[in-house]
Amino acid sequence: VRRVLALAEGRVQAEGLRQRTLIRSARFSGTLQAERTVMAQDHVVASRTLKVSGVTSREVVVELHQPAPDGNDYRCTFRIRGLEAGDIRSYAMGVDQMQALMLALQGIGVRLYTSDEGKAGQLSYLGHPNLDFPLPDGVQDLAPPPRRS
Repeated sequence: VRRVLALAEGRVQAEGLRQRTLIRSARFSGTLQAERTVMAQDHVVASRTLKVSGVTSREVVVELHQPAPDGNDYRCTFRIRGLEAGDIRSYAMGVDQMQALMLALQGIGVRLYTSDEGKAGQLSYLGHPNLDFPLPDGVQDLAPPPRRS
């Protein structure tokens, strides 16, 4: 798997589309090693810790990685740890770094608000149920009302 990733990374300039295909093929081969290798190359630029209320108090940690070139586009990976259903590792693609970052933030918001804890209203940030993650148009009703000053 590492060899496939090394080959893919070496061809990024000439074969951007092929790189995505090789990485996705490695990821879908049933091993998480390819995913770990890709995530390890990313740099965490922001993180947020959320509280989960309920019988036992615990935390959910969200990590956002620096957008990186992926062929002609940019990939912004993120990780959500601590949800009852398990950790989430995912990414968003954009035509530039800003779009990849914005789409990743929206992806985080959707996953948090649609998680079991989110639907049960158990997630909070700074004591409020609105987690301050943006949502795409059409699903903004998933989030509780914004905080009032």
